Amino acid sequence: YVASLVGYVGWGALLSRHMANKVTPLALLVPVIAMIVAYFLLDEQLNSWQMAGVALVMGGLLVHVFGARWLRA
Repeated sequence: YVASLVGYVGWGALLSRHMANKVTPLALLVPVIAMIVAYFLLDEQLNSWQMAGVALVMGGLLVHVFGARWLRA
């Protein structure tokens, strides 16, 4: 319950200050952060497919968020 409450409050705060098209891609970080937390706190073992998935999602977010700046530069 606490995690859901914190997540929804944080999401609402972000949406109240920023446009939805800037905030929504950050939702893709939820499973990545969950796997990282499970790895460090719960001693969960991640296989190579999961690591590749994390890298793919992070790479996609980097291109989405900073791609326009990189093309202009």
